[in-house]
Amino acid sequence: MRRGQRKKVPKVSAYRQIHTLTNSWNTAMKLSLSTFVYVNYALDETIRRVADLGYDGVELWGGRPHAYCDDITPKEARRLRALAERTLPPPLS
Repeated sequence: MRRGQRKKVPKVSAYRQIHTLTNSWNTAMKLSLSTFVYVNYALDETIRRVADLGYDGVELWGGRPHAYCDDITPKEARRLRALAERTLPPPLS
């Protein structure tokens, strides 16, 4: 390698590096993210972003505007669950 040249390293998030390391130890740990971090985004968008970042799950924040109990209908809860099941890995059994 010539002086001043950078070694090409695949772009991997710190989360994915930690996740790979923990899985190499044969642990069953999975990481999730609370939707509170994305309070300025719609809940659908938040779930998609969390999945795109490589997290294994999402914790629904029970406040407005996301999942306040008086605002979520059973139909909306089923729709959000289906979205999470389509975009996130399955839970540990």
